[in-house]
Amino acid sequence: MKPLKLILAAAALAFAGGVHAQAFPTKPVTITIGFAPGSSIDTLTRLVAERLRDKWGQPVVVDNKPGAGANIAAEHVSKAAPDGYTLLVTTSAIAISPALYPKLNYDPFKDLRPVGQVSAMPHIFAVKKDLPVNTVAEFIAYAKANPGKMNFSSAGTGNSDHMAGELLKALTGIDMVHVPYKGGQQAMADLVGGLVDAYFPGLPVGLPMVKGDRVKALATTGRARSKALPDVPLLSDTVKGFTVELWYGMFAPAGVPDALVQKISADLAAALKDAGLAQKFDNMGVEPIGSDPKAFGEFVKAENEKWAGIIKRGNITLK
Repeated sequence: MKPLKLILAAAALAFAGGVHAQAFPTKPVTITIGFAPGSSIDTLTRLVAERLRDKWGQPVVVDNKPGAGANIAAEHVSKAAPDGYTLLVTTSAIAISPALYPKLNYDPFKDLRPVGQVSAMPHIFAVKKDLPVNTVAEFIAYAKANPGKMNFSSAGTGNSDHMAGELLKALTGIDMVHVPYKGGQQAMADLVGGLVDAYFPGLPVGLPMVKGDRVKALATTGRARSKALPDVPLLSDTVKGFTVELWYGMFAPAGVPDALVQKISADLAAALKDAGLAQKFDNMGVEPIGSDPKAFGEFVKAENEKWAGIIKRGNITLK
């Protein structure tokens, strides 16, 4: 049996954590993202930040720290004070990085705490307007006829859009050069400008360009056709086993108390249920999620295992 003093001390800590959670926040909160302004995740995070600001009655600032597949931002938050005032919203890249980067300066599973999944969406497989292909099969044939001459952009090495391109290479045997950028807006701009051949943007960045006839959409990468692009086929219709979904999730530094993590998660889920926000997400072809910390943590581990297997099978390495 534990000494009475230890039991009382533990109870006092739990009570203090609960009180702290109830009072949170009493000052501005910063949400750090690892991508440049104008990217899909930047757009969605700012919409979520507005709802959290309204709910909390405090400013919620979005801090862009692009680079290194969003690992600069993740490392920054992992070293922040564990008080809930510095949070991370990142992409599925956080589940990919441990298998792709030989050494990270933080451990996603030890130095960060899952708060909740924000959203999920497919990628668009988009190509530049003057590329002489109109289907996935034609793209593959064209790439095989021009080995090493094709390229594809991404929002950064190790991101979901990068891995979508690498997976296409692995499953079809085509040879394309990866051109990483510091954000989706830049990657899309060079596709529109014809400087790169292909890109796998998230819907918020890609959809306006497709509907504006600035690029060609050959396919989407989800498990079912996108409601936003119902006439565009699935990539898996041509390339068996090709399914890639881009998801965003919120994390906190590892030391943030359980009660506070639960409060932030619940407030995030409530924000995602807001009718106005849900409509804006729907207009962009994005599904709001709002899972709890336990479910989200299990999801991230499953995603890590999936991508680790794909990276190993395809012998995908950083170059």
